Amino acid sequence: MLLDEPFTGLGLVERDAMVAAVKEFLGRTKTPVLSVTHDVGEAFLLGAEVIRIGEGRVMEQGPVEVVLRVERERLLGQLGVRAG
Repeated sequence: MLLDEPFTGLGLVERDAMVAAVKEFLGRTKTPVLSVTHDVGEAFLLGAEVIRIGEGRVMEQGPVEVVLRVERERLLGQLGVRAG
């Protein structure tokens, strides 16, 4: 299944509910999925393997907690929240 920015335009409550429903469906059906997103929060909610692409090539690949750690900390810093 290919999901291209599937939760864009949803409020946070709706997004979180849809992410939970999609994760449940994918787990139950064992459906492979490729989800394209620019939303770091969404990537963390999905909790899957991440491939970060930049300048037309794969920059990094691995667990979301590793690949997007620096970006998450940067965004939290902008909000005045300490990562922890």
